[in-house]
Amino acid sequence: MHGGYRPATGINQSKQFSALCSAYRRKSKAMIAVISTIERKGRRNGRETRTLKKLHRWTSRSNPDDLSLRKLELQVLIPKRVRERSRKEKCVKEVEAFSKCCSSSGFLMVTKCRNENSEMKECLTKWFNNPEFVEECKQEYLAERSEYRRTGIGKGSRAPVGTNRIGSNM
Repeated sequence: MHGGYRPATGINQSKQFSALCSAYRRKSKAMIAVISTIERKGRRNGRETRTLKKLHRWTSRSNPDDLSLRKLELQVLIPKRVRERSRKEKCVKEVEAFSKCCSSSGFLMVTKCRNENSEMKECLTKWFNNPEFVEECKQEYLAERSEYRRTGIGKGSRAPVGTNRIGSNM
């Protein structure tokens, strides 16, 4: 076998196996529950062989009902969602006016579109600092994450109802 656990045979190897089991239990305290058991495989040359059997339960990162957030989610993913939703739903007029001004001004957009830019920034900042809107985005993110953990299918990879994966109607 390659560099890991070998089946224990004899007294010394049985002690090694016990030490390995206790080391494995200490190492896996980060998981919610890991159960290590010794499974008796049978006899080989008159000696009993044993293997380590691991039963994993939910970890905090794979439990669909877990509502805790990692730093990445709190500091990056949820603010990104807040920005995107505020741009697409709340500040549509301001974003549209700024993009129209930029497309018509060309290189002079820095000076010509200052008013539109400040209005857009003001609107986006208002929604970014609104605690109810941020909480709504966080709950939406948690619902999508739990659905992904439950099914394994992300939001972007779902096909609309009534179509197959290719996109043609059935």
